[in-house]
Amino acid sequence: MVFSEGRMFGIINGSTFAPRSDATANFMSQQAHSVDALLRYKENESKIASAGKDKHQGIDLYVLDLTDKADRRTRFFISARTFRVLWLEYEDTPPGSATAVKYTRRFYDYRLAQGTQVPFRTVLLEDGKQTLETRILTVTYGVKMEDALFQNPDSAGAASNP
Repeated sequence: MVFSEGRMFGIINGSTFAPRSDATANFMSQQAHSVDALLRYKENESKIASAGKDKHQGIDLYVLDLTDKADRRTRFFISARTFRVLWLEYEDTPPGSATAVKYTRRFYDYRLAQGTQVPFRTVLLEDGKQTLETRILTVTYGVKMEDALFQNPDSAGAASNP
């Protein structure tokens, strides 16, 4: 999935396609409510605020609230000892639903990958029920990719046709 120039498209085996609206909404939500969103808050012009300290199950936590340009809010719970994001929480209204759902994304099994701590297991809960588990097998940074891969296929086609 690629989000470029305000448009979402997917690429499979070199062919582009238009993803379904629910897949697009899930992808955008996953990007907006992620550890990456916290790490890139300045670049994304998001606002960050401390929500104080907390303690859950004997673990001291820093609590941060992140609000992005689209006014989507995410609350991060960060270990005061290791400074790892242990989980985040947010509310979202899924496509086709009239009511908001509370999501919790938990991060487990942090390992060092090329000098960066990466959670190799992530669990998504919707209103307290597990709906998704993601496991990372390998991490590779610095892979060279052609810029043309990220170009909007409509605008790339228009540019190549006289």
